[in-house]
Amino acid sequence: MSYEFSAYLKSIFYAVLALWSIYSSIRIYLIYKISDWKIRYPGLERTSSFPKAGIVAGRILLLFVTLICIFFSGWKTDYKDEKKEESFRGVDILFLVDVSLSMQAIDNVPTRLAKFKEILLRMLPSLNGNRFGMIVFAASPFLYCPMTSDIAAFSDYVRGLDVDMVGDRGTDLKKAFQKAEDLLNSEKVFRNRILILVTDGEDQNDPELVSFPANFQIWAAGTETGGPIAYNDEESGLSGYLLRDGTLSPNANIPGVIRSKMNPAFLRELAGKNNGALYSLETNPPDAESFQKEIRSLEENLYSRRKDLKRAEGSAKYLLVAILCMLLDWIFVETFLFSRKKGAVAA
Repeated sequence: MSYEFSAYLKSIFYAVLALWSIYSSIRIYLIYKISDWKIRYPGLERTSSFPKAGIVAGRILLLFVTLICIFFSGWKTDYKDEKKEESFRGVDILFLVDVSLSMQAIDNVPTRLAKFKEILLRMLPSLNGNRFGMIVFAASPFLYCPMTSDIAAFSDYVRGLDVDMVGDRGTDLKKAFQKAEDLLNSEKVFRNRILILVTDGEDQNDPELVSFPANFQIWAAGTETGGPIAYNDEESGLSGYLLRDGTLSPNANIPGVIRSKMNPAFLRELAGKNNGALYSLETNPPDAESFQKEIRSLEENLYSRRKDLKRAEGSAKYLLVAILCMLLDWIFVETFLFSRKKGAVAA
């Protein structure tokens, strides 16, 4: 349970309080002047009508009490933390994403990794109700995003993908495959799931083909003709195309520039061993409709998610007092002011 009062509402309250102070000061000053005039000009009261000081003071007090009650209705509100359990049906979708330097090759525009991010972010809104997770790898893998049904949170993880997030250079598909298998065989991933490998297939270690315990897809990055690897470090200001000696060149066409190529033969064999689909981010990118069809072909998992909620209580009593004060002010005006004016007109 906690008390909260937003800075925005607090600013509004202080502004209204300042207006009340100005209004009250003017009214009190006028009452003082009227009292002074009555002493100086004894016949003035017979020809003019003036509000009584007690009524004016009462109205000012009622307005002040109203403001205080409105303030407390916001500040003295009890916010109770609650947990609501929601049930969902869907499948688990695990991405195994290559973030080695070769994913910065520009044969996919603007780069291979950026192309994947663009395609996935465009598809995600139509995949609501499923759980998503991600392993990233270069020379070593790690769990980048645990399984989650929060698409907005997963989208933030996707936007944060970068080739510099794994310190070890190179690509080790064998370690990445083992990491994916371990996660799929754990209790963190449900029975009905899809594993999506996103890579160009380049690996100097010539990895063995693996059968994964999941429905399988490959989203192949790059092209068979390949392209130079662009490197850009905003912090250091270094940019250019990667050379074989590890330096950078501003020209992509000079000798020594590394040309990274997709390994289509290995990717086709891996997809065939797992009876999976092979997509090319360049020529045959996956789309939401075909992916939804793949999901519908699986038996959906039933899972629940606890949602943190805040319930506001306790403001009603203060609002009720504020309304009563405003009603009392209206009665003051109708009874003591308008009735006197009507009586004066009738006379």
